[in-house]
Amino acid sequence: MILLEIFKQALESLRANKMRSLLTMLGIVMGVFSVIAIMAIGNATESYIIGEFEKIGANTVQI
Repeated sequence: MILLEIFKQALESLRANKMRSLLTMLGIVMGVFSVIAIMAIGNATESYIIGEFEKIGANTVQI
């Protein structure tokens, strides 16, 4: 199959199943957003905790 035919078939499938295509794209966007948000929250939390330890002068932890 030629690459152009593959793209034509994909577009026809998207047009034929509009709701399914929309929901699939929405799911992908939400998933990517969720991963980015979790990474941002994790980095912010790490920075906050490091800052709090630096405020009290604790730069080492003893177990």
